[in-house]
Order: sequence, then C-alpha cells, then structure tokens
Amino acid sequence: GAAYAAYQQQAPARAAEYFSNAQNSLPKETVALILFEAKLQLQQHDLPAALEKTREARQLAPKHEGGLLLLLTLYMQLADWQALLELLSEVRKRKALPPEQIQRLENRASIALINHTLRASPLQATKIWAQIPKMMRLRPAVLKVYVKHLIAAGDATTAEPLVREAMKYQWDTDLVTLYGALETSHTSQQISYAEGWLKNHGKDPALLQTLGYLCLRNRLWDQAQKYLDESVYLAQSPKTYQLLGELLTQKGKLTQATEYYRQGLQLAIEER
Repeated sequence: GAAYAAYQQQAPARAAEYFSNAQNSLPKETVALILFEAKLQLQQHDLPAALEKTREARQLAPKHEGGLLLLLTLYMQLADWQALLELLSEVRKRKALPPEQIQRLENRASIALINHTLRASPLQATKIWAQIPKMMRLRPAVLKVYVKHLIAAGDATTAEPLVREAMKYQWDTDLVTLYGALETSHTSQQISYAEGWLKNHGKDPALLQTLGYLCLRNRLWDQAQKYLDESVYLAQSPKTYQLLGELLTQKGKLTQATEYYRQGLQLAIEER
C-alpha cells in the first residue's frame, strides 16, 4: 500500500524503499510484487530491467492479465514491433483489450515493422511481409504501406494481386487509386478487374479515375474520356484534371487540354 502510494505520487526513491521493506515481510517472488517493481522501473525509464521483471512475473503466472498488458506496454516503448505482434495474438485470444483497440495496435505494429524494415534492410521487406498474419496483410492501412514500397521498387506485378485480394474483403478508395498506379504488363486485365468493381461502386470517383488512367495507359482514348468525365463530374480533383489534360493532348485537342491543366492547377492551389 505505501509503496504503491509513493509510486502513484511519482516518488520512485521512496517507492523503492517501501518495496524493499515489503519484500522482507511478504513471501518472496509474488507476482504482484514483481510487477510492482517492473512498473517502478518503467517509471524510472529503465526499460530493460522492467522487461526482465515482467517476463519473470509471466513465467510465474502466464495467465496474469496485468503482466500481459504491462509486457504489451514495454514492447511498445521499446519499439519491438515483431514481439508486439506476436503478443497481440495472445491479447486477442484472452480478450484482454477491446477488439477495436487490438486492431489499432495490430495496424500500428505492422506498419511500423514494415517501415523499419524498409529503412534498415529493404531486401528483407518480402520476408517480413510474409511473417505478418494474413488477417493484417489484408487490411488497407497496412497493405498500402507495402504496396507503395513495391511501386517504388518497380514491382507492380507482385502488388497487383495483393490489392485485388484485399478489395474482396474491404472497399478502400486509397487502394483503388494505388491500383491505377500499378504499371503491370497486363493493363487490359487490370481494366477488366476494375470494371468488375463498377457493379457495386459505379459512383466512386476514385474507381472511375483509376479506370480512366488505366484506359489512358492502354491508349483507349474514348473509354478513358468516358470514365474521367464521370469521375470529375462526381468529384473534382487535380489528378483527374491532369489526366484529362494528358488525354486531350493525345487526341490533339490542345486548347481543351490547356484548360483542363489550368483547372487542375487552380484546384491544387485552393486545396493547399
């Protein structure tokens, strides 16, 4: 009690003294005492010591929820994203946190792990991606990070089926836009897949823009015009105006193209 009160009052030295006295008067190695010491070390920013103590408590009482959640906190503080992902699997099974919070933490850990790998060892990105649970790989927030890496690396062929698979489970306009940016050797197939999405998302300006962009790349001028006109009617965007400018330039209608470029530029300035 006195040690915990001192801990709550941000008095680590006094808390440590009370803790030492408590150790002498209570049975040694009780889980509550060990976890209390770990929290004290965490408060003093001694993360390695806190981690060691928390693991000690977990060995004694693997099902202790306080130990589980403290370990979760420590992995976040230490930015040990791989360990955090593995632990979150247990947190989910034990229902130790609300599902929404677990999902946010899973997304955060997955994205951080991918970004860390890309900075430290880009060649390991595919290996790390395979280690992330499939359920998380299908989430748009996580997948977008990896797809952008693949686009930058010139590997659109690997990215294309990943986006298609994810879109079966959750519609995401950012992923739709990225799908248009995937320059594969089978653009006609991409157009066919994207047109299949029109049945349920025919009024989505991002999908129409993507289809316009894909048709433009495949030199299908009339189809590109149709999709881009529909997209800009539903939602004006600098990107759609730019694509319309490129399309009209290809068709030799330079006056109209210039007007589209001007409208796109004006909109981009207004959106800043």
